[in-house]
Amino acid sequence: MRFLVTGLPRSRTAWLASFLRCPHEPLTYCATLDDLGRIAGTGGCCDTVALLLWKRIRAKWPSARFVVVRRNPKEVRASLRAIGLPASYLGAALQSLDEACTTAVSPALVVDYGDLNDRLPEIWQWCWGTPMRDCADALKHCRITCDHNELLSRLDPARLKSLMES
Repeated sequence: MRFLVTGLPRSRTAWLASFLRCPHEPLTYCATLDDLGRIAGTGGCCDTVALLLWKRIRAKWPSARFVVVRRNPKEVRASLRAIGLPASYLGAALQSLDEACTTAVSPALVVDYGDLNDRLPEIWQWCWGTPMRDCADALKHCRITCDHNELLSRLDPARLKSLMES
């Protein structure tokens, strides 16, 4: 796996997956990290669940380039409420995930949510190792989101636990 983009939910990871032409939230389909490698292939992926597994992912793919999108947890909660999910959707996990964004996932390219559009060429270069073509302008104003209820239906706690322990 070449790169992994992660961050709190509602931090434009679905949009970045379209921009970077890679899978979004593949860990919801994985039973093992080998499955993640098969899905990501020689490219990468964007996955919020990866915040919980970043050490294991780093150990398995030590040369993978990480991008961490930082977004204020209060903004994340407001965004979740705006799409109909309760403020308790992530509960106390939101703080732990935010701490992982700020301190744990290292080394990484850390990008503030509000700076994403301005830093697209840098993100592309970091992930792919080549200069970005002008395609980003076409995507900047597209609204790309995922169905969080469908995502939750795929997220099997037992499978996630086995991913974290295996």
